[in-house]
Amino acid sequence: MQSLEERVLQELKKLKDPVSGAPLLFLEASIDVRNLGQGVIHMVIVSRNPYSASMVSLAEAAKSIALKCEGVKQVLVDVRNHVMADYINMRLNP
Repeated sequence: MQSLEERVLQELKKLKDPVSGAPLLFLEASIDVRNLGQGVIHMVIVSRNPYSASMVSLAEAAKSIALKCEGVKQVLVDVRNHVMADYINMRLNP
C-alpha cells in the first residue's frame, strides 16, 4: 500500500507537458512532499528557474491536484528559489 506522500507524487506526475509528454511540474521544479499527519500535507516546491512566469499557476495546480488525493484534507505549499516566492506562498496558504 502506498503512503500518502507517494500517492500525491503519483498524481502530480499526471500533469504533463503537452509537447514532450514529460511530467510538467518535475521539469520546472523539485518537489518534496511530507505528511504532517491527520491529512495535512506540506509540499516544498523549489523552482529550477527563479524567473519562471508559470510558477504561480504550477504551484496552484500542484495544490489543487494534491487536495483531490484520497486522505488529504489540507495542503501547505512552500515555494522556494523564485522571485515571487513570498507572494505565491501568501496566496496559496491563507
